[in-house]
Amino acid sequence: AKEVVYLLNVSARDYLRIISTAHSPTDDMDTNTAAVEEQKKQKKVSSNVKFEAVKAVITSELGANSAVLPVSCKWEWSLVEMDKNGELEEYWAANATHKSCVNSLMKACYRAVGILHFYTLTTLSEDEYDGKMDSNGQKIDPYRLKCWTLKVGSSVVDAAAMVDIHIARNFIRCDIVAFEDFHKCNG
Repeated sequence: AKEVVYLLNVSARDYLRIISTAHSPTDDMDTNTAAVEEQKKQKKVSSNVKFEAVKAVITSELGANSAVLPVSCKWEWSLVEMDKNGELEEYWAANATHKSCVNSLMKACYRAVGILHFYTLTTLSEDEYDGKMDSNGQKIDPYRLKCWTLKVGSSVVDAAAMVDIHIARNFIRCDIVAFEDFHKCNG
């Protein structure tokens, strides 16, 4: 059976409660603040229990090949509006535990259709980038990062052929590096 991705549109408040894992009351709270924090924690737990119950019903009725993701379309739209107004960076700085569902949704969809992605990084020659500007008037960067999609189970030679057929024909070996490791090493 094919995998299916189900999106449960919940309120912004419930979405943030479901995804939030940051509950760290400080030691210097008074008893009233501790009581308020405990009420917030109970509401968060309640939202998680409701979501998990709905998720369990969907997967039992429609099969285990189902991904069930919480989303809040209203909240995602508010992120778009904040981005338009230049307020999004400030929002992320103030609310580090809040995460958009876009990355989770993309991963679930990739998994459902059986594809993965990989990156290539190329360096342009000086003739290709030296002093040249793009259509927006920005100086062209000498590095190009490209994302490629590939069916799960394909060989490394298949991936090489996507980049350049000559690489695939003369393929010897490849080095695979996790993106996080690559990024940590200023790659």
